[in-house]
Formats: sequence, structure tokens, C-alpha cells
Amino acid sequence: MGESAFLQSIRDAVRVRHYARSTEKAYVAWARMSSYSSTSGPRVSAGPLYAAALD
Repeated sequence: MGESAFLQSIRDAVRVRHYARSTEKAYVAWARMSSYSSTSGPRVSAGPLYAAALD
């Protein structure tokens, strides 16, 4: 199963900035946890929030 475009964009942004692999893993895990709930599925899109944090 492929990864979502949103999570891939986070990975790409982190790699462009040459962050450590452990940092990349932490950012992606954080994005997964904050974007999904076990009962309700995806919440409001936080894409702009993450993009602003990485800029």
C-alpha cells in the first residue's frame, strides 16, 4: 500500500533540508498521529500548518 501524497510531501520537505533520518521519522509519525483519530478517520487537513512549520 502506498503512502499518501501528504506524508510524502513532508518527507520530501525534510529531506531537502537535510534533516536526520530520525527527525524525518518523527515528523511523519507526528503528522500521522495528529491527522487521524482511531474512530473518526481523517480530521481537518493540517497541510498548511505543517507547510508553515517547515518553511
